[in-house]
Amino acid sequence: MGPGTEYTVLPGFDPWSRTTRAPQTISRPYAHGSLVGSEWVDDATVLIPLSINRLGGTKASWMAAHQQLAAAFTAVGDSGEMAELRFEWGGAEYYMLGRPVMPRVNTDNIAVGKAVEQVAFIAADPRIYSSDASVLTTGLPLQQGGLTIPQGGRILPATIPGVLSGGSLDLVNNGTANAGMTVRIDGPAPEPRLILRRPDGSVQSIRFLIDLAEGQWMEIDSTSNLALLNGLASSNQRGNAIWDMDAYPLQPGVNTIRFLSGEYDASSLLTVTHRSAWW
Repeated sequence: MGPGTEYTVLPGFDPWSRTTRAPQTISRPYAHGSLVGSEWVDDATVLIPLSINRLGGTKASWMAAHQQLAAAFTAVGDSGEMAELRFEWGGAEYYMLGRPVMPRVNTDNIAVGKAVEQVAFIAADPRIYSSDASVLTTGLPLQQGGLTIPQGGRILPATIPGVLSGGSLDLVNNGTANAGMTVRIDGPAPEPRLILRRPDGSVQSIRFLIDLAEGQWMEIDSTSNLALLNGLASSNQRGNAIWDMDAYPLQPGVNTIRFLSGEYDASSLLTVTHRSAWW
């Protein structure tokens, strides 16, 4: 839709408006004000008013353009599919996830092949994401240096600690809202672990109580709390993990994730995909 297409986006396109709900907040029965509880952002309804302009054209040409629009915004049925809405603003491209809503049509000027229609997009996740995803990879950390001096005579043993090289990634969220991430761990990796240090200093982690053999992998989706072995929908390993990580763990700023395992192997691989997020 937009420049170069058959559909002109009219003033009123609004991907930003949000409402909140406070299901635990109730009015005080015998006092002023309310008893305040949790509140949440509702799903977002994005209105997209359009003009299908066929000035001087035929009703048939308008109908063809309308039918294409209706097909694009038809219901997804029982597929469970989440559609993407992508839009450009201020030189940057963004996207949202949700469901399309069929058009409403004003046919006042249909005699000259022109009509105003309004479609909508219901974003089940009300966040706005950067269109381009960041994909980063790392292997397991390798310890470098370190020395233990044995006890001799009356001298107590001393240890000079080594340092870990590699095995960590900086996940930058340039937005204003916490964001989710998807992670893939490629084995071999005995009891793989993820440790996430966030900008506010808090630490979150996931530790799996299974071993990934060579050729096996784990696909982790933080937003749905899924950890699928070899990508199989029936192989969720969520129950075989000590899971201490939020659904949207990436705070605005620089988040550092570290990849650990019970045994070092140079072929082990961690791949993290994430996007910046805004309200």
